[in-house]
Amino acid sequence: MVDVEKLREELKIPSYVDLKPTVMRRAIVALWAATTAPSTFGKTRDRRKLDSPLQPLLMGGAAVKVLSASANEVGGPMNRKIHDLDFILPKSQAGKFVQVLSCLEAVAGSEYMHFLTSNDRRFNALRAGERYRARGIDWGEDGQPSPSVVDILVDRIEMRHRINVREEFALSERNFHTIGMEKLIISKCQLINEYDPKVVSLPQSAACRILRYPPYRKDRTILGMEEKDMLDVSALFIDGGEDGRLDIGRLRRALDDRKLLLTVRLNLENLVSAENWMKTRGLNGHQISRVHETGRRILSALPVVDQAWSKPWWNTNVETPLVT
Repeated sequence: MVDVEKLREELKIPSYVDLKPTVMRRAIVALWAATTAPSTFGKTRDRRKLDSPLQPLLMGGAAVKVLSASANEVGGPMNRKIHDLDFILPKSQAGKFVQVLSCLEAVAGSEYMHFLTSNDRRFNALRAGERYRARGIDWGEDGQPSPSVVDILVDRIEMRHRINVREEFALSERNFHTIGMEKLIISKCQLINEYDPKVVSLPQSAACRILRYPPYRKDRTILGMEEKDMLDVSALFIDGGEDGRLDIGRLRRALDDRKLLLTVRLNLENLVSAENWMKTRGLNGHQISRVHETGRRILSALPVVDQAWSKPWWNTNVETPLVT
C-alpha cells in the first residue's frame, strides 16, 4: 500500500540504503508514519488523536545502514543482517509511537503489521513510560515469517552507561532520522562486561573482544563490544572519516563522563589494534587503513582517564548478552 522508495526520498534518507530487507522497509515506513502522523492517521483505532508529528530516531544496526554505504555493500564484509529495530523518542512521544506502530498495517499494508504480546504489555507497564517494546514481522528470503523486536527507548540511552541524546532530536533531518554518527559510535563502544574465567569459559572467538586494562583485577577478564558492533563502528569510521561527516570534536564533547570515556577509549583502542580480526572478517587493506586512521584521530583527540578502577565502573544492573 506504500511506495517505500518514494518514502525514502521524502525522508531524504540516502539512496545507498538497501531496501530489500524487510526490516529496513519497516524502519522507513515507521519513520514516515511517525513524522507525518497527523495527516496519515487522524484518530487512531483506539480513538486517541495523533495531533502532532513525532520524532523517532533510529539506533542500532538500522541506523548504521542509514549512515554508512559500506554497511549496505552487497557481499561486503560490513553488510550484516539485522533483525530487530531500535528507536529513541522524547518521553512525551514514546507512547504515541507505539500507537503509530500498532496502526501501520492499516495505512501501509500487512507487511508492516506490528503488535504487542501479553509479555510486551507487561514489559511496558512495568517500565512506566521509561521504555517500550513492540513486535513486527520479518519475511526471510524463503518467504517464511519470523517475529522481530522493536525496542523503544525514552529520552536517553541507559545501558552500561548513560548517553544523552537530547540534542539529536533537533538534528533529526541532518542525521537522516538517526541519533547521528557520533552518538551511534558511542552507543556501540559503551558495551563492557567482566567475567571470572574460573566460572565462565569464554570461547576462542571472544579473544578479539578482550580489553587490556592493567589496573583491573587480575582474576577477571574484561570483554568489550560484540563483533557485530566492531563491524558497525568500522563501517562508520570508513565512511564518516572519509567524507568528513564524523565530527570528532562533537564526539569528544559528548564524552564528558570519565567512566563512559574510559569504556569508549578501551573499546576504540582494541578495535584499532585488531588488524588480524579485520582481515579474517574480509576487510581489505584500504578499509583497514581507514579504520586505523579514523580510530587513531579520535583517540588522539580524547583525553586520557587518569583515575584507575579495580572494580566495575559501569552499570552492572542491565541485561548482559550471552557470549557465544
